[in-house]
Amino acid sequence: MINIAVLINGSGKYLDLLDPLFNNWNNLYSDVKFDFYLATWEDDIDYSQFNWIEGFIRLKENDCPYDLKNHAYRCHQPHYSYTLFKANELLTKDYDAVLQTRSDFYLFRELLDELLLLFKEGQ
Repeated sequence: MINIAVLINGSGKYLDLLDPLFNNWNNLYSDVKFDFYLATWEDDIDYSQFNWIEGFIRLKENDCPYDLKNHAYRCHQPHYSYTLFKANELLTKDYDAVLQTRSDFYLFRELLDELLLLFKEGQ
């Protein structure tokens, strides 16, 4: 069994729409187990309703040690990096691989198949 952690960080937008898709990932392969960890900014989405999430943290903007006011509009990389750092802190065990993505990115099945094939080939 291949155990893969999926880290979703940044904004939590669209997770309510992607819930059926992520909820199905553990039905796609007989030899792969996905554990999802999320570190996102607070919003109105209730993550406790998603049974596919292994662990999550909801962050407030003032939790981040970087001052967003010092960055130009749409140049918020320090905040995004901070949520990735917090997502990594949620990992509860060792994994064979870690896949990091965003909540507003849809990973097509063909791409996921290719990524797993590359991993199984030792890349």
